Amino acid sequence: MLFGLEWYRARLSTTHGTDGAFHALRAEKRSRCEGAQSAEEAWELCAPGSWRDRAFGFVATDGSVAAVPSTVGRVVAFCSRPESIETGETLARELVARLVAHGAEAQSSVRWRFWPEDLWKMGALPPMRWSGEESPLVRAGALVKEAAVEPAIVREIETRSRDRLMVSIALWCARWDAARVEPNPFEPLVELYAMGVALVALSPLELAIAD
Repeated sequence: MLFGLEWYRARLSTTHGTDGAFHALRAEKRSRCEGAQSAEEAWELCAPGSWRDRAFGFVATDGSVAAVPSTVGRVVAFCSRPESIETGETLARELVARLVAHGAEAQSSVRWRFWPEDLWKMGALPPMRWSGEESPLVRAGALVKEAAVEPAIVREIETRSRDRLMVSIALWCARWDAARVEPNPFEPLVELYAMGVALVALSPLELAIAD
């Protein structure tokens, strides 16, 4: 198999983007934004220089999309994860590209949402919007539903996954791997969650991080 026991163990046991480095950077960003009167001002103060000319989209509670997060706190949370954001968008686009063969629509832009950090730490990840049997993810999973996965890997997935969604995603990945069919559409999805980024929807392509 391409992905052994250690591959799943490492990715299902991560801190999901909230390790010591993140907390240190968030403290620095929060200090920099002290006194900011608006999210726009906070963005100017703490967004990485490489983002100055980038157009991000952030989904508000009413469904509208804005150029910056809705609060100073969310600006700080987002700007404290530059690597997760950059890598997360790359993985999400790769995921969609691999799912085109299963009915997904190609996507060029990514929208971001926020999920309460306390729920994230408890293991309650953001729900993914499904569309039943028509979902490209479901279609791709159904193609390898009979593939036999090593019992040790199944136990590892069931033991370490943060919630039932991650169990399903990791098992689909393992079945594709066991079937030796490439490219495995679930590989970038597992990697995405290991970065501390959750998939919310495929079309439009939406991702979430802890606020």
